[in-house]
Amino acid sequence: MSRDVSLELHRIILKDLSEHRFVIFLYVLIVTMMFMTVIISAQTKVEVARAEMLTREGDDLNNEWLNLMLEEQTLLEHSKVMTEAEGRLHMIRPSPANEKIVEE
Repeated sequence: MSRDVSLELHRIILKDLSEHRFVIFLYVLIVTMMFMTVIISAQTKVEVARAEMLTREGDDLNNEWLNLMLEEQTLLEHSKVMTEAEGRLHMIRPSPANEKIVEE
């Protein structure tokens, strides 16, 4: 008797599953979409953090480049002054023997 009830229950379940295939498909699709949304959200969070890190590194490199350009301009300015002083004004750097120290 219990075996007959069990078989009958199995038939009812299979019949319901076969009649409502589309609804079951939609449930499976919804659950799959939920998991995909969670996975994509996690990946997006990782990529946004990576992009922020790369932006910060780019800003640091840009600041370093600007500092190097400023240093180069400073050195070029000194070199330019020395060239003008020697060329146009005929100035020379005195030797240590010719240097005079002025004390007040």
